[in-house]
Amino acid sequence: MLIEKQASFVRSLIESFSDCFERFEKARASKTTSGVLQLHLIYLVTIMENLTHEDSNEPVFITSVGTEHIHKLLGCIKSFLQIFLNEDFETAVKCGVLRTLVNLTNNQDEGCMLAKPLISIIFQILTKNIFQNKVKNSSAFDVSTLALGIIINCCERNKECCEALISCNYGTICALQFFVNMFETNFQNWKANRANHKFEEAEPSALHTRALESQALASYAAMALGFLARSNEKVMISIQEKLQSGNFSEITLVLKDFIVLQCRANMLTEESLKSLVTIVDFLKKADMKKDQGHRSVKLG
Repeated sequence: MLIEKQASFVRSLIESFSDCFERFEKARASKTTSGVLQLHLIYLVTIMENLTHEDSNEPVFITSVGTEHIHKLLGCIKSFLQIFLNEDFETAVKCGVLRTLVNLTNNQDEGCMLAKPLISIIFQILTKNIFQNKVKNSSAFDVSTLALGIIINCCERNKECCEALISCNYGTICALQFFVNMFETNFQNWKANRANHKFEEAEPSALHTRALESQALASYAAMALGFLARSNEKVMISIQEKLQSGNFSEITLVLKDFIVLQCRANMLTEESLKSLVTIVDFLKKADMKKDQGHRSVKLG
């Protein structure tokens, strides 16, 4: 736990963040937003991002600061995200707010539960960013991966978050179809780029960068689909039916490759590694069950 003096300091920072954002909203409404106010907001967002980052397997930020102030912080984040949907923002603020939410939901059951009401707006930000920006620049890519990170964190630990995500739509496209499309598009791009590029070259090219970005997006989409499939058997079957291959083989291939790369870079915690391996095993068993069902039908 944070000592009380530290926790009190963090609570006062959350109060400052809330106050600053309230003044920012008023200034924005009257179209008098000042550069100084924006810089102050960037400064506070950066502090919140750093404060909520925890390396420990047993995060203590939420329990130390208290639910009341966490609700206040999440209220500010929700208001910001709603503005974010309709207006352009400084990249530092956009990514800082999203990283703060990634931190609050990373390996934290309570954080995921508290973030459940934000799932719909995070999905809207993700879909808008993907469809409108086509991830053409580093800022758009960062926003996409951070939004995906929040969704994955929540769906990994909370079935209610999975249900909230499944109920989301982008126009006529349901969330499951969106993630299937996202996975398959980036999986094919990644395969094509890898086939046409020598990754051992010293100087990374634009093609190399696109291949890595496609691999990252395919991996994140695969994780989201894996956690959604585990949450409900009907959802699992629906995802299988929506995939062009009709099974999870390509998803498990991407996840296994992702695990290897992340382990080499020492980026996975023991808990995250266990969770991903469990998902891979679950998806393999789901495919085996489907194959056995098909064989039974043929034999019958």
